[in-house]
Amino acid sequence: MGYAILPTLIQVVAIVLTIGIDFLFIYGFHVTIGWMSLASVLGPTLVCLFMFMLFVFNRFSVKPVWKSFFQKPSSDFWEALKLAIPMIIMITLTLSCPIVVSGFFVQAAKNINKEKIITTVYSTANKAYNMLVACTTGAMTGFVPAATWAYTKRDYSRVTKLAFNTLILPGILIASVWPLMIFKPKTILKIWIDDQEMLSWAPKLAPIVFYTIVFDPSSYILSMLLLLTKHEILCSLGMILRNVVLLLSGVILYETNKFRPWNILYSSTCQDLAYLLTNLLCVLFTIRRQRRELDDYQQISSNLLSEEN
Repeated sequence: MGYAILPTLIQVVAIVLTIGIDFLFIYGFHVTIGWMSLASVLGPTLVCLFMFMLFVFNRFSVKPVWKSFFQKPSSDFWEALKLAIPMIIMITLTLSCPIVVSGFFVQAAKNINKEKIITTVYSTANKAYNMLVACTTGAMTGFVPAATWAYTKRDYSRVTKLAFNTLILPGILIASVWPLMIFKPKTILKIWIDDQEMLSWAPKLAPIVFYTIVFDPSSYILSMLLLLTKHEILCSLGMILRNVVLLLSGVILYETNKFRPWNILYSSTCQDLAYLLTNLLCVLFTIRRQRRELDDYQQISSNLLSEEN
């Protein structure tokens, strides 16, 4: 069960590397802002290369079968591709909707002639936000394989323990960073920003991004439970609605707050609440449906036994 924590540990290592490379690029090499995008991806890239090399040299229980990459796809491959359509829609919305809403935010910042200051503070706060989200999503990748085996064995207590172990590190990280970003965001943003005027905007912008991040672990674990019970479409539905709500709330907030860009950030609050609520309703629907199927099965079994007697 402890292996469920490993993906989160890998994410933490990637984040620590990223922060370290940020410091090295900024204070060691004194690079321009254009190089900071490279610093942002170097940490995860180095970790991915390391994990891939371990895979190539057979350090995992699953061994690579290289000839499979050059064989003709089987019918199962095309069936899996059909099942992936909701996932493709989800990924498309996940990539496009935040970009559109960010465009609204930037335009609102331009309307008050604070584009550089506001967008810099927001992107920096969002960087810390994405680090926490990466830890949560990384933890979920460790939960599903182990929990799937336990679920097929009907060992529900093990599934519960796995879920708890999976949430330990994300919970600790969020509990550590969330209060600072809500009440003293300057403490974190000083890592990347040294301009006092920009930092003065931190209390107005940064907390909005973090208000609902405390719900993320619960939302993701509910999503993984749907995946675990083979309700992949319902699992994708949560993310699809999450991004649709982000886009719709972004449009509405922009139309009503063209000169108050900070209010547009509440679209992220709307999306997090929508994601949690959708996943919760889907899980409740799944539980109710499975109970109904179990009751029907027991009724049929009872009828068959009575007929035999």
